[in-house]
Amino acid sequence: MKRFWHEATVAEVENGWQVQLDDRAVRTQGGRAQVIPSRALAEALAAEPAADVLERACQLPSAPSAAIYN
Repeated sequence: MKRFWHEATVAEVENGWQVQLDDRAVRTQGGRAQVIPSRALAEALAAEPAADVLERACQLPSAPSAAIYN
């Protein structure tokens, strides 16, 4: 699958941290913003090659990380 973004970054939000792809927040399948509780975990998800893993996880029918953190 071809990536659709150029840059994965981490931004601080009200209840934690968010991974952003080209300045757009990653969302759960339900459409809610995915909020990560720790900066270290958010940075790990945003880092290459973990960004490719995040892309696949967002496409799963039930992504466990999305259920835990949201």
